[in-house]
Amino acid sequence: MLPMRGKAWIVKDRYGHEIYLTWERWSHIVEFHPEMEPFFEAMRRIVRTARRRQDPLNPHKWFYVGWEVEGLQEWNNCIVVVVVLRPPKDRFVVTAYQDYIPRK
Repeated sequence: MLPMRGKAWIVKDRYGHEIYLTWERWSHIVEFHPEMEPFFEAMRRIVRTARRRQDPLNPHKWFYVGWEVEGLQEWNNCIVVVVVLRPPKDRFVVTAYQDYIPRK
C-alpha cells in the first residue's frame, strides 16, 4: 500500500487563518501519541473553533485547546493541537496530544 501524501484536511480557524494537517504529520501524531487515533475529526473541529494561545518562546507556534471532548483517557481533560503560523500563509498542524490542564 502506498503512503498517503499531501493534505489530510484544511480548515479556517476562528481568526480566519487557513490551517492544514498533512498525512505525514498525522502519521507522526498516531505514532508518538497512539491514543489520538480516534480524534482525527475532533482535531479539525478544535482548530476550527477553539481559542488559541501563543508559545512564549516561539512566536510562530500556537496552541489550540479543545475542552469538551468525549473519550479522552481518564486522566486528561483536553486535546492540544499545536500549529505553526509562518508568514505569509504557511499554517500547519505540527502535533497533537491529550493533556490535563487545570481550568481557571
